[in-house]
Amino acid sequence: AVLATRSDHTEARRLRGQAFAALKRDGDALADLDAVATDNVATLLMRAKLRYAANRAAEAVADYDSVIALTPVHWEALKAATAD
Repeated sequence: AVLATRSDHTEARRLRGQAFAALKRDGDALADLDAVATDNVATLLMRAKLRYAANRAAEAVADYDSVIALTPVHWEALKAATAD
């Protein structure tokens, strides 16, 4: 309902993107998550995974780099950043 009147509402778009991802609606999830600037680690990781799955590896790496910058010892981001 919030997005019907305020399509730029960052938190609503982030949450809707997460809901779409849970429903396996990756394209819709990525559309919402691409539209938000965030420093939320969980959102960055989700967006990175979706971007990688959509063959947008360079953007996924940028998200993983952001996660590493926010939480330098975050194991999942480090693992993904060092994967072959």
